[in-house]
Amino acid sequence: QKLEQQARVRNALVAAVESRAEVRLQEALRWAAEAEMTAEGFPEVKQAQTLLTRLELEGQLNARYQAAVAAESVSEMDAVLEEMTRQGFPLPPDAHATKESIQQNQAAMMRAGEMGELGEALEAATRSRDAEAIQAALDRSLAAGLESDAVSRATQFLTTQSQKKEDMSALMAACRTLEVKMCSTGGIDKSELDVVHKCISALVKYEFTPDETDQITEAQQILRKGMQVAHCTEQLKVALAERDYTALTREKQRAEQLEMGSRYVQDAANMLRAMDQEGPAAIPQGTMAQILEIARDSRWQFHKFNKMRTREQFAKGKYFSKKKTMESMFHFSKEVIQNSMTDLPPGLSKTAIIINKSLLGFTGVRKASYPASYGQDIMGKGKSTAALRDEIFVQICKHLTENGDRNSEQRGWILLCLCIAIFSPSAEFELYLLNFLVKYAGHKLWSEYAELCLNRLEAELDMDEKTLADSVHTKEVCPPA
Repeated sequence: QKLEQQARVRNALVAAVESRAEVRLQEALRWAAEAEMTAEGFPEVKQAQTLLTRLELEGQLNARYQAAVAAESVSEMDAVLEEMTRQGFPLPPDAHATKESIQQNQAAMMRAGEMGELGEALEAATRSRDAEAIQAALDRSLAAGLESDAVSRATQFLTTQSQKKEDMSALMAACRTLEVKMCSTGGIDKSELDVVHKCISALVKYEFTPDETDQITEAQQILRKGMQVAHCTEQLKVALAERDYTALTREKQRAEQLEMGSRYVQDAANMLRAMDQEGPAAIPQGTMAQILEIARDSRWQFHKFNKMRTREQFAKGKYFSKKKTMESMFHFSKEVIQNSMTDLPPGLSKTAIIINKSLLGFTGVRKASYPASYGQDIMGKGKSTAALRDEIFVQICKHLTENGDRNSEQRGWILLCLCIAIFSPSAEFELYLLNFLVKYAGHKLWSEYAELCLNRLEAELDMDEKTLADSVHTKEVCPPA
Protein backbone atom coordinates (compact mmCIF):
# COMPACT_ATOMS: atom_id res chain seq x y z
CA GLN A 1 0.00 0.00 0.00
CA LYS A 2 2.89 2.41 0.80
CA LEU A 3 4.55 1.56 -2.45
CA GLU A 4 1.36 2.32 -4.28
CA GLN A 5 1.12 5.70 -2.48
CA GLN A 6 4.72 6.55 -3.37
CA ALA A 7 4.08 5.56 -6.96
CA ARG A 8 1.09 7.89 -7.13
CA VAL A 9 3.13 10.71 -5.57
CA ARG A 10 5.98 10.10 -7.99
CA ASN A 11 3.57 10.31 -10.89
CA ALA A 12 2.13 13.55 -9.42
CA LEU A 13 5.62 15.02 -9.03
CA VAL A 14 6.53 14.17 -12.62
CA ALA A 15 3.28 15.69 -13.86
CA ALA A 16 3.83 18.84 -11.73
CA VAL A 17 7.37 19.22 -13.06
CA GLU A 18 6.11 18.88 -16.60
CA SER A 19 3.40 21.49 -15.94
CA ARG A 20 5.90 23.96 -14.33
CA ALA A 21 3.00 25.16 -12.22
CA GLU A 22 4.03 26.35 -8.76
CA VAL A 23 0.72 25.34 -7.20
CA ARG A 24 0.89 21.77 -8.54
CA LEU A 25 4.54 21.51 -7.51
CA GLN A 26 3.75 22.73 -4.01
CA GLU A 27 0.83 20.27 -3.76
CA ALA A 28 2.89 17.32 -5.07
CA LEU A 29 5.75 18.12 -2.68
CA ARG A 30 3.24 18.25 0.19
CA TRP A 31 2.04 14.77 -0.78
CA ALA A 32 5.66 13.60 -0.91
CA ALA A 33 6.27 14.90 2.59
CA GLU A 34 3.17 13.06 3.83
CA ALA A 35 4.48 9.89 2.19
CA GLU A 36 7.86 10.46 3.87
CA MET A 37 9.56 10.78 0.50
CA THR A 38 12.85 12.76 0.57
CA ALA A 39 15.03 14.27 -2.09
CA GLU A 40 17.81 11.84 -1.21
CA GLY A 41 15.67 8.79 -1.89
CA PHE A 42 13.53 10.02 -4.70
CA PRO A 43 14.98 12.04 -7.60
CA GLU A 44 11.45 13.19 -8.53
CA VAL A 45 11.25 15.04 -5.18
CA LYS A 46 14.64 16.69 -5.73
CA GLN A 47 13.72 17.69 -9.28
CA ALA A 48 10.41 19.19 -8.10
CA GLN A 49 12.10 21.10 -5.25
CA THR A 50 14.77 22.48 -7.57
CA LEU A 51 12.19 23.52 -10.15
CA LEU A 52 9.97 25.16 -7.55
CA THR A 53 12.93 27.15 -6.19
CA ARG A 54 13.80 28.38 -9.67
CA LEU A 55 10.21 29.24 -10.48
CA GLU A 56 9.91 31.25 -7.27
CA LEU A 57 13.19 33.06 -8.05
CA GLU A 58 12.02 33.72 -11.62
CA GLY A 59 8.78 35.13 -10.27
CA GLN A 60 10.65 37.39 -7.88
CA LEU A 61 12.88 38.65 -10.69
CA ASN A 62 9.89 39.26 -12.95
CA ALA A 63 8.21 41.22 -10.14
CA ARG A 64 11.36 43.28 -9.66
CA TYR A 65 11.48 43.90 -13.40
CA GLN A 66 7.89 45.11 -13.51
CA ALA A 67 8.53 47.37 -10.51
CA ALA A 68 11.61 48.80 -12.22
CA VAL A 69 9.58 49.44 -15.38
CA ALA A 70 6.85 51.15 -13.36
CA ALA A 71 9.46 53.31 -11.61
CA GLU A 72 11.21 53.93 -14.95
CA SER A 73 14.49 52.91 -13.27
CA VAL A 74 16.81 51.91 -16.07
CA SER A 75 19.60 50.90 -13.68
CA GLU A 76 17.27 48.52 -11.77
CA MET A 77 16.02 47.04 -15.05
CA ASP A 78 19.61 46.39 -16.13
CA ALA A 79 20.39 44.68 -12.80
CA VAL A 80 17.31 42.42 -13.01
CA LEU A 81 17.90 41.49 -16.65
CA GLU A 82 21.53 40.69 -15.86
CA GLU A 83 20.43 38.40 -13.01
CA MET A 84 17.85 36.72 -15.27
CA THR A 85 20.55 36.09 -17.86
CA ARG A 86 22.91 34.68 -15.23
CA GLN A 87 20.20 32.37 -13.90
CA GLY A 88 19.31 31.28 -17.42
CA PHE A 89 15.75 32.65 -17.21
CA PRO A 90 14.04 33.86 -20.37
CA LEU A 91 14.04 37.66 -20.66
CA PRO A 92 10.76 39.60 -21.07
CA PRO A 93 10.01 39.78 -24.80
CA ASP A 94 9.75 43.63 -24.82
CA ALA A 95 12.62 44.30 -22.44
CA HIS A 96 14.85 46.10 -24.98
CA ALA A 97 12.03 48.21 -26.45
CA THR A 98 10.72 49.09 -23.00
CA LYS A 99 14.17 50.20 -21.86
CA GLU A 100 14.63 52.41 -24.95
CA SER A 101 11.17 53.93 -24.49
CA ILE A 102 11.91 54.79 -20.86
CA GLN A 103 15.27 56.30 -21.78
CA GLN A 104 13.64 58.42 -24.49
CA ASN A 105 10.95 59.61 -22.07
CA GLN A 106 13.57 60.51 -19.49
CA ALA A 107 15.62 62.39 -22.08
CA ALA A 108 12.50 64.24 -23.20
CA MET A 109 11.63 65.13 -19.61
CA MET A 110 15.15 66.30 -18.95
CA ARG A 111 15.08 68.43 -22.10
CA ALA A 112 11.68 69.81 -21.15
CA GLY A 113 13.07 70.75 -17.76
CA GLU A 114 16.07 72.43 -19.33
CA MET A 115 13.79 74.25 -21.77
CA GLY A 116 11.56 75.32 -18.91
CA GLU A 117 14.53 76.73 -17.03
CA LEU A 118 15.72 78.54 -20.15
CA GLY A 119 12.22 79.93 -20.72
CA GLU A 120 11.94 81.13 -17.12
CA ALA A 121 15.38 82.76 -17.31
CA LEU A 122 14.39 84.46 -20.57
CA GLU A 123 11.11 85.72 -19.07
CA ALA A 124 12.96 87.09 -16.04
CA ALA A 125 15.48 88.86 -18.27
CA THR A 126 12.68 90.35 -20.38
CA ARG A 127 10.93 91.66 -17.27
CA SER A 128 14.18 93.30 -16.16
CA ARG A 129 14.25 95.39 -19.38
CA ASP A 130 18.03 94.87 -19.46
CA ALA A 131 18.85 94.53 -23.16
CA GLU A 132 22.22 92.82 -22.57
CA ALA A 133 20.73 90.25 -20.18
CA ILE A 134 17.84 89.60 -22.58
CA GLN A 135 20.21 89.10 -25.53
CA ALA A 136 22.37 86.65 -23.55
CA ALA A 137 19.33 84.65 -22.37
CA LEU A 138 17.86 84.67 -25.88
CA ASP A 139 21.12 83.38 -27.40
CA ARG A 140 21.17 80.45 -24.93
CA SER A 141 17.52 79.67 -25.64
CA LEU A 142 17.93 79.73 -29.42
CA ALA A 143 21.08 77.58 -29.22
CA ALA A 144 19.06 74.98 -27.29
CA GLY A 145 16.28 75.14 -29.89
CA LEU A 146 13.67 76.70 -27.58
CA GLU A 147 10.52 77.80 -29.36
CA SER A 148 8.02 79.60 -27.14
CA ASP A 149 6.15 82.84 -26.47
CA ALA A 150 9.05 83.89 -24.25
CA VAL A 151 11.35 83.84 -27.29
CA SER A 152 8.84 85.90 -29.30
CA ARG A 153 8.46 88.47 -26.52
CA ALA A 154 12.21 88.79 -26.01
CA THR A 155 12.81 89.13 -29.75
CA GLN A 156 10.09 91.77 -30.02
CA PHE A 157 11.53 93.69 -27.07
CA LEU A 158 15.04 93.73 -28.57
CA THR A 159 13.66 94.76 -31.96
CA THR A 160 11.74 97.59 -30.31
CA GLN A 161 14.81 98.63 -28.33
CA SER A 162 16.89 98.70 -31.50
CA GLN A 163 14.30 100.86 -33.26
CA LYS A 164 14.04 103.12 -30.20
CA LYS A 165 17.82 103.55 -30.21
CA GLU A 166 17.70 104.60 -33.86
CA ASP A 167 14.82 107.02 -33.18
CA MET A 168 16.64 108.49 -30.17
CA SER A 169 19.78 108.98 -32.28
CA ALA A 170 17.71 110.72 -34.95
CA LEU A 171 16.20 113.02 -32.30
CA MET A 172 19.60 113.92 -30.83
CA ALA A 173 20.97 114.67 -34.30
CA ALA A 174 17.96 116.85 -35.13
CA CYS A 175 18.34 118.73 -31.83
CA ARG A 176 22.04 119.36 -32.44
CA THR A 177 21.23 120.71 -35.90
CA LEU A 178 18.49 122.94 -34.48
CA GLU A 179 20.79 124.32 -31.76
CA VAL A 180 23.40 125.23 -34.37
CA LYS A 181 20.78 126.87 -36.58
CA MET A 182 19.35 128.88 -33.66
CA CYS A 183 22.72 130.55 -33.20
CA SER A 184 23.40 131.03 -36.91
CA THR A 185 22.88 134.26 -38.84
CA GLY A 186 20.33 132.60 -41.10
CA GLY A 187 18.13 131.53 -38.21
CA ILE A 188 15.67 128.63 -38.42
CA ASP A 189 12.52 127.87 -40.34
CA LYS A 190 9.43 125.77 -39.67
CA SER A 191 10.72 122.67 -41.47
CA GLU A 192 13.62 122.34 -39.01
CA LEU A 193 11.22 122.56 -36.09
CA ASP A 194 8.99 119.96 -37.75
CA VAL A 195 11.88 117.49 -37.92
CA VAL A 196 12.43 117.66 -34.15
CA HIS A 197 8.69 117.54 -33.47
CA LYS A 198 8.29 114.42 -35.65
CA CYS A 199 11.24 112.75 -33.92
CA ILE A 200 9.68 113.38 -30.50
CA SER A 201 6.27 112.16 -31.72
CA ALA A 202 7.87 108.95 -33.05
CA LEU A 203 9.12 108.14 -29.53
CA VAL A 204 5.72 108.32 -27.81
CA LYS A 205 5.11 104.57 -28.26
CA TYR A 206 8.21 103.51 -26.28
CA GLU A 207 9.00 102.99 -22.61
CA PHE A 208 12.01 104.92 -21.35
CA THR A 209 14.79 104.64 -18.81
CA PRO A 210 15.35 107.66 -16.53
CA ASP A 211 18.34 108.73 -18.67
CA GLU A 212 16.26 108.51 -21.86
CA THR A 213 13.49 110.51 -20.20
CA ASP A 214 16.00 113.23 -19.37
CA GLN A 215 17.18 113.26 -22.99
CA ILE A 216 13.64 113.64 -24.30
CA THR A 217 12.90 116.40 -21.77
CA GLU A 218 16.03 118.21 -22.96
CA ALA A 219 14.91 117.76 -26.58
CA GLN A 220 11.48 119.20 -25.74
CA GLN A 221 13.15 122.21 -24.14
CA ILE A 222 15.28 122.70 -27.26
CA LEU A 223 12.14 122.46 -29.42
CA ARG A 224 10.32 125.00 -27.25
CA LYS A 225 13.27 127.35 -27.49
CA GLY A 226 13.37 126.78 -31.24
CA MET A 227 9.70 127.70 -31.50
CA GLN A 228 10.37 130.85 -29.48
CA VAL A 229 13.30 131.69 -31.77
CA ALA A 230 11.17 131.12 -34.88
CA HIS A 231 8.35 133.27 -33.47
CA CYS A 232 10.77 136.00 -32.44
CA THR A 233 12.33 135.92 -35.92
CA GLU A 234 8.92 136.42 -37.55
CA GLN A 235 8.09 139.24 -35.13
CA LEU A 236 11.42 140.90 -35.89
CA LYS A 237 10.71 140.70 -39.63
CA VAL A 238 7.31 142.37 -39.14
CA ALA A 239 8.74 145.02 -36.81
CA LEU A 240 11.55 145.78 -39.26
CA ALA A 241 9.12 146.05 -42.17
CA GLU A 242 6.84 148.42 -40.23
CA ARG A 243 9.60 150.30 -38.38
CA ASP A 244 7.74 149.65 -35.11
CA TYR A 245 10.02 151.02 -32.40
CA THR A 246 8.21 149.36 -29.47
CA ALA A 247 8.03 145.96 -31.16
CA LEU A 248 11.66 146.21 -32.28
CA THR A 249 12.78 146.95 -28.73
CA ARG A 250 10.69 144.13 -27.27
CA GLU A 251 11.71 141.50 -29.81
CA LYS A 252 15.38 142.51 -29.73
CA GLN A 253 15.39 142.00 -25.95
CA ARG A 254 13.66 138.66 -26.40
CA ALA A 255 16.19 137.65 -29.06
CA GLU A 256 19.07 138.51 -26.74
CA GLN A 257 17.50 136.40 -23.98
CA LEU A 258 17.24 133.52 -26.45
CA GLU A 259 20.88 134.06 -27.49
CA MET A 260 19.87 134.31 -31.14
CA GLY A 261 22.52 134.90 -33.79
CA SER A 262 20.07 135.79 -36.55
CA ARG A 263 20.93 138.71 -38.81
CA TYR A 264 17.51 140.15 -38.01
CA VAL A 265 18.69 140.88 -34.46
CA GLN A 266 21.53 143.03 -35.79
CA ASP A 267 19.16 144.64 -38.29
CA ALA A 268 16.81 145.51 -35.42
CA ALA A 269 19.67 147.03 -33.41
CA ASN A 270 20.75 149.11 -36.40
CA MET A 271 17.20 150.32 -37.05
CA LEU A 272 16.68 151.24 -33.40
CA ARG A 273 19.88 153.32 -33.41
CA ALA A 274 18.76 155.05 -36.59
CA MET A 275 15.30 155.76 -35.17
CA ASP A 276 16.83 157.15 -31.97
CA GLN A 277 18.84 159.58 -34.07
CA GLU A 278 15.77 160.63 -36.07
CA GLY A 279 13.88 161.68 -32.94
CA PRO A 280 10.19 161.11 -32.05
CA ALA A 281 7.79 161.04 -34.99
CA ALA A 282 4.40 162.72 -34.97
CA ILE A 283 1.86 160.29 -33.51
CA PRO A 284 -1.90 160.91 -33.94
CA GLN A 285 -3.79 161.36 -30.69
CA GLY A 286 -6.96 159.48 -29.72
CA THR A 287 -9.86 160.27 -27.39
CA MET A 288 -10.40 158.44 -24.12
CA ALA A 289 -13.44 156.69 -25.62
CA GLN A 290 -11.26 155.41 -28.45
CA ILE A 291 -8.65 154.21 -26.00
CA LEU A 292 -11.23 152.30 -23.95
CA GLU A 293 -12.65 150.76 -27.11
CA ILE A 294 -9.18 149.58 -28.06
CA ALA A 295 -8.66 148.22 -24.55
CA ARG A 296 -11.66 145.89 -24.96
CA ASP A 297 -9.78 143.82 -27.50
CA SER A 298 -8.76 140.38 -26.19
CA ARG A 299 -5.14 141.00 -27.14
CA TRP A 300 -4.86 143.31 -24.12
CA GLN A 301 -5.83 140.63 -21.58
CA PHE A 302 -3.49 140.98 -18.63
CA HIS A 303 -1.88 137.56 -19.06
CA LYS A 304 -0.62 138.66 -22.52
CA PHE A 305 1.46 141.50 -21.03
CA ASN A 306 4.82 141.38 -22.82
CA LYS A 307 6.80 141.57 -19.56
CA MET A 308 5.07 138.51 -18.12
CA ARG A 309 7.20 135.52 -17.24
CA THR A 310 6.60 132.26 -19.10
CA ARG A 311 4.72 129.58 -17.19
CA GLU A 312 7.95 127.56 -16.92
CA GLN A 313 9.81 130.53 -15.43
CA PHE A 314 6.92 131.20 -13.05
CA ALA A 315 6.96 127.61 -11.73
CA LYS A 316 10.77 127.37 -11.55
CA GLY A 317 11.91 125.99 -8.21
CA LYS A 318 8.61 124.21 -7.64
CA TYR A 319 9.32 120.51 -7.12
CA PHE A 320 5.84 119.26 -6.30
CA SER A 321 2.64 120.07 -8.23
CA LYS A 322 4.69 122.01 -10.78
CA LYS A 323 2.13 121.44 -13.54
CA LYS A 324 -0.67 122.69 -11.28
CA THR A 325 1.36 125.82 -10.48
CA MET A 326 1.91 126.51 -14.18
CA GLU A 327 -1.79 126.05 -14.94
CA SER A 328 -2.86 128.40 -12.11
CA MET A 329 -0.47 131.21 -13.08
CA PHE A 330 -3.23 133.53 -14.26
CA HIS A 331 -6.09 132.68 -11.93
CA PHE A 332 -6.70 132.59 -8.19
CA SER A 333 -4.66 130.25 -6.03
CA LYS A 334 -4.30 129.88 -2.28
CA GLU A 335 -0.63 129.00 -2.72
CA VAL A 336 2.06 131.67 -2.40
CA ILE A 337 3.83 132.25 -5.72
CA GLN A 338 7.39 130.93 -6.14
CA ASN A 339 8.53 133.71 -8.48
CA SER A 340 7.31 137.11 -9.56
CA MET A 341 4.58 137.23 -12.21
CA THR A 342 6.47 139.76 -14.31
CA ASP A 343 10.10 139.68 -15.32
CA LEU A 344 11.87 141.39 -12.40
CA PRO A 345 15.46 141.42 -11.12
CA PRO A 346 16.14 138.78 -8.41
CA GLY A 347 15.90 141.27 -5.55
CA LEU A 348 12.55 142.65 -6.66
CA SER A 349 11.32 139.14 -7.48
CA LYS A 350 11.78 138.22 -3.81
CA THR A 351 9.87 141.35 -2.84
CA ALA A 352 7.08 140.26 -5.23
CA ILE A 353 6.76 137.01 -3.27
CA ILE A 354 6.41 139.02 -0.03
CA ILE A 355 3.76 141.16 -1.73
CA ASN A 356 1.85 138.01 -2.69
CA LYS A 357 1.89 136.81 0.92
CA SER A 358 0.57 140.21 1.98
CA LEU A 359 -2.13 140.02 -0.70
CA LEU A 360 -3.30 136.63 0.58
CA GLY A 361 -3.21 137.98 4.14
CA PHE A 362 -5.18 141.15 3.30
CA THR A 363 -7.88 139.21 1.42
CA GLY A 364 -8.33 136.63 4.18
CA VAL A 365 -6.90 133.66 2.31
CA ARG A 366 -4.15 133.43 4.94
CA LYS A 367 -5.03 134.00 8.57
CA ALA A 368 -3.85 137.37 9.85
CA SER A 369 -4.39 139.28 13.10
CA TYR A 370 -4.24 142.68 11.35
CA PRO A 371 -5.17 142.24 7.65
CA ALA A 372 -5.13 146.01 7.07
CA SER A 373 -1.39 146.12 7.77
CA TYR A 374 -0.81 143.82 4.80
CA GLY A 375 -2.70 146.21 2.55
CA GLN A 376 -0.61 149.11 3.81
CA ASP A 377 2.54 147.11 3.12
CA ILE A 378 1.51 146.47 -0.50
CA MET A 379 0.56 150.11 -1.12
CA GLY A 380 3.75 151.33 0.52
CA LYS A 381 5.94 149.12 -1.67
CA GLY A 382 4.06 150.19 -4.81
CA LYS A 383 4.32 153.87 -3.94
CA SER A 384 8.04 153.73 -3.17
CA THR A 385 9.14 151.38 -5.97
CA ALA A 386 7.78 152.11 -9.44
CA ALA A 387 9.24 148.87 -10.85
CA LEU A 388 6.88 146.88 -8.60
CA ARG A 389 3.64 148.60 -9.61
CA ASP A 390 2.80 146.49 -12.65
CA GLU A 391 3.66 143.36 -10.63
CA ILE A 392 1.18 144.43 -7.93
CA PHE A 393 -1.59 145.08 -10.45
CA VAL A 394 -0.92 141.74 -12.18
CA GLN A 395 -1.06 139.87 -8.86
CA ILE A 396 -4.39 141.50 -7.98
CA CYS A 397 -5.81 140.66 -11.43
CA LYS A 398 -4.71 137.04 -10.91
CA HIS A 399 -6.33 137.01 -7.46
CA LEU A 400 -9.65 138.29 -8.85
CA THR A 401 -9.75 135.78 -11.72
CA GLU A 402 -11.85 132.65 -11.01
CA ASN A 403 -11.71 133.34 -7.27
CA GLY A 404 -15.04 131.93 -6.11
CA ASP A 405 -14.77 133.30 -2.55
CA ARG A 406 -16.94 136.43 -2.45
CA ASN A 407 -15.32 137.87 0.69
CA SER A 408 -11.79 137.32 -0.62
CA GLU A 409 -12.78 138.71 -4.01
CA GLN A 410 -14.37 141.82 -2.48
CA ARG A 411 -11.25 142.59 -0.46
CA GLY A 412 -9.21 142.13 -3.63
CA TRP A 413 -11.32 144.77 -5.40
CA ILE A 414 -10.94 147.13 -2.44
CA LEU A 415 -7.17 146.71 -2.61
CA LEU A 416 -7.19 147.36 -6.36
CA CYS A 417 -9.15 150.60 -5.85
CA LEU A 418 -6.74 151.73 -3.12
CA CYS A 419 -3.65 150.95 -5.19
CA ILE A 420 -4.98 152.80 -8.26
CA ALA A 421 -5.73 155.80 -6.02
CA ILE A 422 -2.12 155.88 -4.79
CA PHE A 423 -0.08 154.93 -7.86
CA SER A 424 -0.66 154.23 -11.55
CA PRO A 425 0.41 151.36 -13.79
CA SER A 426 3.22 151.91 -16.26
CA ALA A 427 2.31 153.23 -19.71
CA GLU A 428 3.04 149.75 -21.07
CA PHE A 429 0.54 148.07 -18.72
CA GLU A 430 -2.25 150.67 -18.89
CA LEU A 431 -4.18 149.03 -21.72
CA TYR A 432 -3.93 145.61 -20.05
CA LEU A 433 -5.34 146.98 -16.78
CA LEU A 434 -8.05 148.88 -18.66
CA ASN A 435 -9.01 145.65 -20.44
CA PHE A 436 -9.40 143.88 -17.08
CA LEU A 437 -11.53 146.70 -15.63
CA VAL A 438 -13.73 147.09 -18.73
CA LYS A 439 -14.51 143.37 -18.56
CA TYR A 440 -15.97 143.82 -15.06
CA ALA A 441 -17.70 147.15 -15.72
CA GLY A 442 -21.06 145.41 -16.17
CA HIS A 443 -20.58 142.69 -13.56
CA LYS A 444 -23.53 142.27 -11.19
CA LEU A 445 -21.28 142.16 -8.10
CA TRP A 446 -18.13 144.08 -8.92
CA SER A 447 -19.22 146.73 -11.44
CA GLU A 448 -19.07 149.56 -8.84
CA TYR A 449 -15.48 148.73 -7.96
CA ALA A 450 -14.49 148.35 -11.62
CA GLU A 451 -16.10 151.68 -12.58
CA LEU A 452 -14.48 153.42 -9.61
CA CYS A 453 -11.08 152.16 -10.79
CA LEU A 454 -11.85 153.18 -14.38
CA ASN A 455 -12.88 156.69 -13.33
CA ARG A 456 -9.70 157.09 -11.32
CA LEU A 457 -7.55 155.86 -14.22
CA GLU A 458 -9.40 158.03 -16.75
CA ALA A 459 -8.81 161.09 -14.58
CA GLU A 460 -5.09 160.37 -14.52
CA LEU A 461 -4.92 159.41 -18.19
CA ASP A 462 -6.66 162.63 -19.27
CA MET A 463 -3.68 164.51 -17.91
CA ASP A 464 -1.32 162.65 -20.23
CA GLU A 465 -3.55 161.36 -23.00
CA LYS A 466 -0.92 161.83 -25.66
CA THR A 467 1.41 159.42 -23.86
CA LEU A 468 -1.23 156.71 -23.84
CA ALA A 469 -2.18 157.47 -27.44
CA ASP A 470 1.47 156.98 -28.30
CA SER A 471 1.37 153.58 -26.58
CA VAL A 472 -1.87 152.66 -28.35
CA HIS A 473 -0.46 153.63 -31.74
CA THR A 474 2.70 151.59 -31.44
CA LYS A 475 0.85 148.55 -30.09
CA GLU A 476 -1.78 148.82 -32.83
CA VAL A 477 0.99 148.43 -35.36
CA CYS A 478 2.26 145.21 -33.78
CA PRO A 479 -0.05 143.66 -31.17
CA PRO A 480 1.38 141.29 -28.57
CA ALA A 481 1.85 137.63 -29.45
